[in-house]
Amino acid sequence: MDKQAVLLFLDRVRRYALSPKAVINTFANIINARVIRQSRFFDPEFYLEQCPELKQTGEDPALHYLFCGHAAGFNPGPNFVGAEYLELNPEAQKQGVNPLLHFEKKGKHSGARISLLQQPNQSYQDFKYPTVEEHQASFTEKFDSIKRKFAKGQKIDVVFFVTSMALFPSKPLFDLMLKDSRFSPRIAVVPDLRGLGNDVEATMAACEKKVVERSGEASLWKLRPDADGIWPEVSADIIVYPLPQNYSYFKYNPQFSVGRAFVPIFANYGYPSTKFAVEVLSHYNYAYFCKVFLESQDVLDIYKSGSPINGTNGVVTGYIKMDELAKYEYKATGRKRILIALHHSVEGGANRILELSNFIRYAEFFKSLPKRYPNVDFVFRPHPFLFPVLSRPKHWGKEMVERYLSEIKAYPNVFWSEGSEYLEEFALADAIVQDCASFLVEWFYTGKQCCYMLKQESDIEGKFLPVGQKCLHASHIAYNQEQIQAFIDSIVGEKIISSSDALVAKQAVSVNYPNAAQKALDELLKCFIEEK
Repeated sequence: MDKQAVLLFLDRVRRYALSPKAVINTFANIINARVIRQSRFFDPEFYLEQCPELKQTGEDPALHYLFCGHAAGFNPGPNFVGAEYLELNPEAQKQGVNPLLHFEKKGKHSGARISLLQQPNQSYQDFKYPTVEEHQASFTEKFDSIKRKFAKGQKIDVVFFVTSMALFPSKPLFDLMLKDSRFSPRIAVVPDLRGLGNDVEATMAACEKKVVERSGEASLWKLRPDADGIWPEVSADIIVYPLPQNYSYFKYNPQFSVGRAFVPIFANYGYPSTKFAVEVLSHYNYAYFCKVFLESQDVLDIYKSGSPINGTNGVVTGYIKMDELAKYEYKATGRKRILIALHHSVEGGANRILELSNFIRYAEFFKSLPKRYPNVDFVFRPHPFLFPVLSRPKHWGKEMVERYLSEIKAYPNVFWSEGSEYLEEFALADAIVQDCASFLVEWFYTGKQCCYMLKQESDIEGKFLPVGQKCLHASHIAYNQEQIQAFIDSIVGEKIISSSDALVAKQAVSVNYPNAAQKALDELLKCFIEEK
């Protein structure tokens, strides 16, 4: 038993001394963690790539996987997918046990399969997933198959996975393919299983409704589990993912592309602007994509530094998501319109870089703005996670959240924005007050004034990447409510301040804008059009 396990056991004995059953369970789990640690399928380095925050806390990966990691969708190693094992061995799922623990204690002795790729008569000792290098090498054959379809004039089937319209960064690419007779693009709305108490079925249904409204019934591939709770596989030539992490049912997660016939590609849903992006871009799942469409050479360089395949699948296309902004035009109404964009990170967790939100500090001040400025329209756009987080008892609780929302929404010059699409709001607003890292960069596509709320000056270099720093230097930085109010006064008084910093920031972020999606499409076409 290692030192951390001993300390955990002693702590549980202290806390549960009057509950012998709890102490026994703790001791049993420490033994179980040892079983996991010694499993051939447990790779602590791989696990840490999925949970980089553990590198900071020093928590034992085996204990983390045992207690909460498997439930959060993390896999113990590159050759064992827990959700896939549970589907193949439903008795383990019914018992609610850790999938790798079940395999080590029971499954391997009964001949249980660990993967859909494993042949029914093949032992687990003889089976292993293709390596990421073998997976990448397989794309040549897959593109050859697409070339043959293309040469015959057959349409290329492309499926875009989305969890909500807010997480559809490749929408401009979808729209291009929809107009291109060589492609047959569809959208499959997949369940977002990351939590926060959302009704998964209702969220999927709302997103599917928007897909049909925007692109027609034929554009939707409706996914639902069968009577046994089994979700279907999706067959296509190319599948486009919205997130790099394991966020959905395992058949819709990046690792499931290994050994399958389709080509997986990916475009970021948020512009990497904070140092947390370094951890995200080093996530092991990026190595499963055939193409990773990135925003700039700086982002590609960061990606290469942490990629297990040295970023060989990275391509600079520009930020595809922002092509949508070019569709909208600013229309003056005679009233100033200020967007208040509030991030959800009131708690940073293990990674303090993510603790950006200033909402609790300025909550009463924000509520006073509509009354102070009756001739200004305020568009409040909280991150979808902000108020669910604040509803937790350790913060405000549900009653206080409901009271706050009721009071602020009562003002006639307040517009509450909870929709998944916000770029039209960017186009219509005169300015923004915000503390969101991705909005910081995205706003500079508009060329309009930005007030960014920071806790302290050291956060500029301490939390942000160079591109984020450029945008901050071109912003009006506020460390208190007086500075926020001074910014609003300057907008109301039309004291527009242009600067060379703003131009530098816009040039740095807007690579290929508004044709980033076309660049991505051209990169794909190179893979299956025969050169003449």
